[in-house]
Amino acid sequence: MFAGSICNLGSDLVVAPQRIDFGSQPINVSTAPMAIAATWTKNAPAGVSAVSLGGANAGDFSISGNTCPGTQAPPSCAVEVSFRPTATGSSSAMLTISHSLPGSPQTVTLGGTGRAAAGCLYNISAVRNNFDAGGERASLSVTAQAGCPWTASSNASWIGITSGRAGSGNGTVVSQG
Repeated sequence: MFAGSICNLGSDLVVAPQRIDFGSQPINVSTAPMAIAATWTKNAPAGVSAVSLGGANAGDFSISGNTCPGTQAPPSCAVEVSFRPTATGSSSAMLTISHSLPGSPQTVTLGGTGRAAAGCLYNISAVRNNFDAGGERASLSVTAQAGCPWTASSNASWIGITSGRAGSGNGTVVSQG
């Protein structure tokens, strides 16, 4: 990887690595940040104008550290990215670094897989039951470990879930009949 990324003298600015795979991660639990380096290879001063996330699952990734915007002089700057999946399955996004040198913008492919936390334990308890002119309303408290997904639904047509249809970890479900 070193020879193919950092020693590419055809570019004035080289971004490495060009792909980060965060692996499998419990949903709604963040990974430790991983660093991406932008290195000037020809001692050319550059202005990094923007660092952004885009793509299908950009919301599952976050920029947790960034020394690049406004950088004007060599040798390098860094961007740290974390992954916090919001659903089970594959997630992908692109980190884009826009700069003033030829070859701008440059991108890094981001990937990871969301999974349910192992050994999820759930506890459901009634918080409030009211009878009023609008019908019966009930609140249920859901207690679970971080990364343990849950979904609330009703098999009775006369009971509707008004809030808290799904979540991960602790939450509250409100229904009205």
